Amino acid sequence: SVQYVTNWKNMVLGARETTNISTFHISRVSAPDEYDAAASFPINLNDGDGITGMHPFYNQVLITKDNSCHSISGTVAGTVYPNYNLETLLVTVEHGGSSHRALVMASRRIYIWWRGEIHRYNGTGTEKVSTEIDPTLASINMARLSQVVGARRRVLNQIFWFYPDGSATANDTGIRFDYENEGFMTTAGQSMNLAAQVFESGIEYLLATTTNGQVNRLDSGSDNGGTAITAFVTYPWVSGQMPDELKCWTEGYVPYETNTGSLVVEYRVASHPREF
Repeated sequence: SVQYVTNWKNMVLGARETTNISTFHISRVSAPDEYDAAASFPINLNDGDGITGMHPFYNQVLITKDNSCHSISGTVAGTVYPNYNLETLLVTVEHGGSSHRALVMASRRIYIWWRGEIHRYNGTGTEKVSTEIDPTLASINMARLSQVVGARRRVLNQIFWFYPDGSATANDTGIRFDYENEGFMTTAGQSMNLAAQVFESGIEYLLATTTNGQVNRLDSGSDNGGTAITAFVTYPWVSGQMPDELKCWTEGYVPYETNTGSLVVEYRVASHPREF
């Protein structure tokens, strides 16, 4: 079991086991359900720091630890799983990353939240971008750094982050960064557990989950008072062994928190699996 998951070159990557905190794992290419325990790669093993996050970056994967950043690159051509040819490069020991969900890619950079600072990675090295607001970020709850979350709002050229301030146990404070104009703006409003950039019919939205389990769309304004939206879960098509073999779902289990609202189950029909 791992705490962090991402995808890269059609592989699933997982990291931060309970025991092997400096090791990441990969699945077989194009077969995320095929896993071999031997497909594991240590990052500065036994340095006392654990992996804190992963984010794909073109032909690399940025891996952060408590006090360092590393780049993973390589190829699977001419190799047989689990013996893929991957290379680990040290990016910096000047800082690390504190939260997997605070890693955000925007304008050909990956932004990294580390303690009370924000840095960004350009593919070869990092630079600090939060110097002017370090006094503001200094009050972050250091005991809850791993719960900082962030997401890109491309239409505004901004990144939204939410973090626990002072002795808060929830992400009660937000800050926005305009990555085109290099400016920061504080944000007040609801506590956000998660944030995600999504697209529906080509329209971009910034979604966030609150501490009471609601999913909100963040509208413009200083309070981010978005409205609750409907969440859809689509079950995957299960392909059969033979072209004429029928596969179908007979039961589905959906865990959910006790809350107000409706749970609606709909079915779809199609003459070909591609229509799903």
